Amino acid sequence: MNEYGKFSQLRPAQAASDASDTVISKAGFQIQDGEPMPLESLPDRVHDVAVAVIRARLAGYDAARAYAKLSDEDLSRRDIPRWTRDRGQLPRVDVLPLADGFSGATPYEICERYAVGEIDRDRLIDELTRFPYVPGGTTDGYDSLIVDPPGTWSEVSDAECGGLIDEQVYEEVFTARHG
Repeated sequence: MNEYGKFSQLRPAQAASDASDTVISKAGFQIQDGEPMPLESLPDRVHDVAVAVIRARLAGYDAARAYAKLSDEDLSRRDIPRWTRDRGQLPRVDVLPLADGFSGATPYEICERYAVGEIDRDRLIDELTRFPYVPGGTTDGYDSLIVDPPGTWSEVSDAECGGLIDEQVYEEVFTARHG
């Protein structure tokens, strides 16, 4: 692992392992036999795909934010594709805006940027410690299903379970926030 995240460079070959049952879910978790699998334990051929998927998702967020910024400046919807050489592929994804001083709009996005080497460990810990977390979801009293809104602490837990950050980062941020 280097200072820019554990997945920013290709790892050395690992012992043979079968990735035939490994899939990457929409949320970014690696699933093997129904259980989350940390990125660092993926076989190289699957690891490279997982990193590429995360990078593509982050690029989509960046493009959508840049497009929204141009749209906010009252530029013509016809001029933007012409100036950007877009061929009908402008981002149509709604993304949360970035807050000043953060590399991601949510804790999970910040962890993704660390995992692919866009930010270093010190910045990751600083941003996760300062992040303005929102309260988690609650039940309606009848159903135990809880769906957390974007920006909750559960995203840090998800990032740790999914292998985007390690347990030491999780513990350091948790201790800094909760004493």
